[in-house]
Amino acid sequence: MEQWEKDIQNYLQMGLYQPALDLVDEILKKGKDKRVLTYKAYILRSMEKDDEALEIVDELLREEEDEDLLLLKGMILFDNENYKDAAKYFRRVTEINPDNLDAWYNLASCYDAQEKYDVSEKYYRKLVEINPEDAEAWNNLSVALLFQDKYEKALEAAEKAIDIEDDYDNAWYNKGLALHYLERYKEAIKAFKRCIEISDDPDAWYAMGISYVNMDMKEEAKRALREALKRSPDDEEIREALERIENE
Repeated sequence: MEQWEKDIQNYLQMGLYQPALDLVDEILKKGKDKRVLTYKAYILRSMEKDDEALEIVDELLREEEDEDLLLLKGMILFDNENYKDAAKYFRRVTEINPDNLDAWYNLASCYDAQEKYDVSEKYYRKLVEINPEDAEAWNNLSVALLFQDKYEKALEAAEKAIDIEDDYDNAWYNKGLALHYLERYKEAIKAFKRCIEISDDPDAWYAMGISYVNMDMKEEAKRALREALKRSPDDEEIREALERIENE
């Protein structure tokens, strides 16, 4: 890696986009360079100057189809909620390089954003096929399955994520949700408690409160919902759930 590239990456890691852009423009004064222009497009996207970034990407893609540029174009389209077109570019990257994990993740995210969870499930399964030790992919698969009411399979996926990464708070939360919907409330509460130990998540406090409600353990439910509201005071759903129990 050349020094200019190291300098740009250091700027990007620190979130110093304008100095990075200035450096890129200085280098481009010496002549057009595809690698430098690609960095410029990434920087412009980070600065939310998507039109300028797309102009560069499209110009370079007209010259040559490139995996990184296709991925970048998809990401810019995704940022602008153009999920259908973004998916086309991510899919093309997977055709060029079936092992490009970023492309598979982004492709799945396009369908999550459109609430087409049966499709995103397919792509998360592809990710865990490529890398069975990818805890995030297993957890995302669990979420896609939860949205489809496939609770047993969602539980299995969440447990896979936990087996790989025991302190994965969101995987414990999703395990709790799957158990809750399977009406296995005691086990769900244990999972929510583990999530809370790791991250003190207000959603886990709330979900635990609802599990207690379903077990008719009202005092425990009140305590959990009060803790949830303390951490998320503007959440009307939590407030209404607590008021319902207190008014019974």
